[in-house]
Amino acid sequence: MIVDSLENGKTYESIHPKFAEAFAFLAECVKAPKPAGHYELDGDSLFVNIFELEPAESAEPRFEAHEKYIDIQCVLAGSEYQYCAPKAGLEDAVPYDDARDIAFYRFDGSGTKIALGERTFAIYFPQDGHLPSVPDGVAKKVVRAVAKVKV
Repeated sequence: MIVDSLENGKTYESIHPKFAEAFAFLAECVKAPKPAGHYELDGDSLFVNIFELEPAESAEPRFEAHEKYIDIQCVLAGSEYQYCAPKAGLEDAVPYDDARDIAFYRFDGSGTKIALGERTFAIYFPQDGHLPSVPDGVAKKVVRAVAKVKV
């Protein structure tokens, strides 16, 4: 897991060949906001989903994790909390769904609590369980872009 400001995105471009394109698109979204939706940048190798949502407490919050994709979760407007924990230490809740590239794990309140404000991002690798969209008591609305980078 990596957490930083979007202005430092170039620092991480060497991690994966598609990161430069992902960070360029996220920076473009800040300069010229795009509506919520799905944006294919390079087929299934790199795409971005933009969400407009109201963070809300969940009765059964769950970590999620992916095997085929790295998530770059970037808050474009508003703020929220996210949690992160090593997937290896999490208890299964819903088995991995290969078609959707997602598994869910029980959340017991543990893990690292991350405050993401405008123009900040978290990178979650396949070994990272993550729980987005946790209300921070500040923002009523959040615009979050999730760049999905194929491993």
